[in-house]
Amino acid sequence: MYKRQCPAGNWDNNGVITIAKRDASGVISESEDLVSPVDPITCQGLAGSAKFAPLKVKGPKAVKSGQKGTFRVTVRNTGTASAKKVKVTASGAGNGSASGGKIKPGASKTVTVKAKVTGKKGRKATLQFKATGGASSTGNIKVTVG
Repeated sequence: MYKRQCPAGNWDNNGVITIAKRDASGVISESEDLVSPVDPITCQGLAGSAKFAPLKVKGPKAVKSGQKGTFRVTVRNTGTASAKKVKVTASGAGNGSASGGKIKPGASKTVTVKAKVTGKKGRKATLQFKATGGASSTGNIKVTVG
């Protein structure tokens, strides 16, 4: 069965054919429309690519220098294709990464990243997170270094 590509839901497949008589002078008479029944077809999504919204990052307010903090990074795919082999990496004042797997179009996934935090005690440090996997996006969080 042929699957129509469209964003979501169903695509209604049907048609209308008009049959009529036409005389030598071009005048049409006795016309009749033949209408096929509506055949709803489940959509498969648009061809395209993955696209990530800006990352949302949540985590502890303070982390001791040299210790790992646990950060929850939400990756939302706003594109028209699945994002595959998604990976979230921490950089800046933190170092760590985690796999996010596959994210379908319109879906979100929260990836837990354990990142080792560095910085001077009592100062604010910024951790930068980047998601990759058919698309890329970034997000930041500030923590106090304990």
